[in-house]
Amino acid sequence: MLDLLWILCIYFFYGGVNIKRTRKSDDNYINEHIKAAEVMVIGPNGEKMGVKNIKDARTLAEYAGFDLVMISSNSNPPVCKIMDYNKFKYEKQKQHKENMK
Repeated sequence: MLDLLWILCIYFFYGGVNIKRTRKSDDNYINEHIKAAEVMVIGPNGEKMGVKNIKDARTLAEYAGFDLVMISSNSNPPVCKIMDYNKFKYEKQKQHKENMK
């Protein structure tokens, strides 16, 4: 019985179960993973675009060719920014490496 418990623990710990995660602890919610009904939208150049329906905000981001990224989920309504998420992650990773030096 104990052997079976250990096998199950190792199985779950090392990713034997494929669980789709919407975000890691250091990542932000993006695009379809944002579940709020309305969000405060900040444009790609930093301008405030106002409170928008989530569907409209996604459409704006898609039309601009960027991603909708939730910056702050604690405020009411949540704040989302239209940006290139891959570039944002790269810059964040680059800054982290520089800080580690």
